[in-house]
Amino acid sequence: MSVSEDHHQARTERRRNRLVAWSLLALTTLVIWGFVVQPVLSAIVAGERTIAGLESQLDRARRQAAQMPGLDARLAEVFASPQRRALYLFAADETEAQALLRQMVGSVLDDAGLEVVSVDALATARGLGGLDETTVRVRLRGGLAGIQQALYRLEEARPLLILTNMNIRSRTRRAGDAPPLEVEMDVSGFRPP
Repeated sequence: MSVSEDHHQARTERRRNRLVAWSLLALTTLVIWGFVVQPVLSAIVAGERTIAGLESQLDRARRQAAQMPGLDARLAEVFASPQRRALYLFAADETEAQALLRQMVGSVLDDAGLEVVSVDALATARGLGGLDETTVRVRLRGGLAGIQQALYRLEEARPLLILTNMNIRSRTRRAGDAPPLEVEMDVSGFRPP
């Protein structure tokens, strides 16, 4: 081999080595980009989107919080109006509200000539608008006309009463007698906060 062939072969070898080095560098860069940098950048972008969404929610919450004093005053004004006051049970506590509700229901049922089997207080629940819902479960017996009268009077009552979970059963009697009906229902009234 001649010097020029050696020189040419050495030059080719150097080129090949440089090409391999550049290829390895490019491959390493792509691997690092694909498995390290890209996922980190994606996580950062996703985090920034989440932060932007949370900042938007925080801004809405701050605006709503700023409106609360005005809304509280308006709510107090609404509850103080005579038309609204007539809709609610005004009682110092839950026990007093249950007693008032029992008295109202008992009076209506007695006036309708119905036999009250039981009136049981149920747990208080927080209803819509922050109202405390006071409920009693009523079991009664009587004729159809009396039950119709009582239901109408309870529906029209002030404070506002809501009747739910009503079950009506008939007991059989001798032929010719109108069977008494047995009714079980929940009656609810509402106390302002």
